[in-house]
Amino acid sequence: MPTEIPVVPEFYDPASVALCSFHDAVPDFLAGSDSPRAYLERCLDVIAAREPSIKAFVVMDVEAARVAADQSSERYKAGKPLSRIDGMPFAVKDLFKTADFPTELNSPLLKGERHRFDSAHAYAMRKGGAVILGKTTLPELGSGQPAVTRNPFNLERSPGGSSSGSAASVGAAMLPVAIGSQGRGSVLRPASFCGNVALKPTYGAVHSGGMLWRSPSYSTIGIHGSNITDCWRTAWQIAQTVGGDPGHPGLFGEADVTPVKPKTLIRLDTLGWAITESGIQERFEEFLLKLEKQGVEVVTRKDDEDVEAFEQALATIPEFQPDLAAWEMQWPALLIRDRGRN
Repeated sequence: MPTEIPVVPEFYDPASVALCSFHDAVPDFLAGSDSPRAYLERCLDVIAAREPSIKAFVVMDVEAARVAADQSSERYKAGKPLSRIDGMPFAVKDLFKTADFPTELNSPLLKGERHRFDSAHAYAMRKGGAVILGKTTLPELGSGQPAVTRNPFNLERSPGGSSSGSAASVGAAMLPVAIGSQGRGSVLRPASFCGNVALKPTYGAVHSGGMLWRSPSYSTIGIHGSNITDCWRTAWQIAQTVGGDPGHPGLFGEADVTPVKPKTLIRLDTLGWAITESGIQERFEEFLLKLEKQGVEVVTRKDDEDVEAFEQALATIPEFQPDLAAWEMQWPALLIRDRGRN
């Protein structure tokens, strides 16, 4: 039987809804009982039902996606998929260049801006047979006026930013994977708001070339997915095809995820802990207690002077981050100004 993609109601409980897994469908593709085209159509059914209220997408090209899904279906029929993500529908945060869609960053300054080439990750995913469906929303220029996107669990709530549409599209069970980026919390925060899995790799581990508006010293690509296997296979495909950022060795690891129980974890409170709601603090403490009962050592700033020094270093970030970001993004900002779009 084909892997079902649930059509979810307008409001739903993330604990009771299965998101849109891709890797679980691959065995059926190989067996001939399902196909990437049929999988895409199930995604499109969910998008038709939910996108009018969620507003996760800037632009889509459904017909081009269907053509790519048909090509993938033929490869599976022949027993020759290009990669572990062949046929996987995905979307790209509208911060990255793509050859067949505008890259507007939710700003009138870049209205209609187009590019001849894909960003590094989009190129790598297409080479692996993945099916690009469209571009997803973000705040203006990544950190300004919020996107119109709504939280898939409650339309009165924010999906988080800046990878707003990418997180919401996965959390709403529209797609198995969508690409985001993070300078501070722009992948992990919206993933937590929208109830999906996120992989924010080590800086430079996955090639971020083609990110139009970024702070080079700390911005990094990230993957939103319904599960860690789809996230990892996506990141691995990108890194195997185009490597990591220049000067960085790229992603380490094998093609598939192997669960490993950690012996020790470091707890970092950071500046956010003091203003975190008490209910969230309690649930986090309960989670750490469960880990400790299962034999995992949790080291805190009270236990280790190096952890304390790191916490203190992290606390200085708000003092310099805005100035650093403004300095590093002078180049694209000046280009826009000099072209008369001010």
